[in-house]
Amino acid sequence: MMYVFSDLGRLAALVYAATFIDSAFGANGALLDGTAGVAVKWALWSVYWVAAGLVGTGIWILGHECKSRLGPVLISPALKIPRFGLI
Repeated sequence: MMYVFSDLGRLAALVYAATFIDSAFGANGALLDGTAGVAVKWALWSVYWVAAGLVGTGIWILGHECKSRLGPVLISPALKIPRFGLI
């Protein structure tokens, strides 16, 4: 369960940080304005989308594996992981 809370915390931190992108950068940004501000704003949104997607995928994988029949076996470090041929 610690992985779920860790990923949810990371996702919350990313969402909180993303709330400042538009006000800090853009056409009338506080830190950088004009064309450079718009370029930095799009770059930061792209980084946010990729990072949030990676964290969201991690949450999805944890939920999917816990739901499957072998979920507890594959996630728990205390149990021996079975061998599955080429996987």
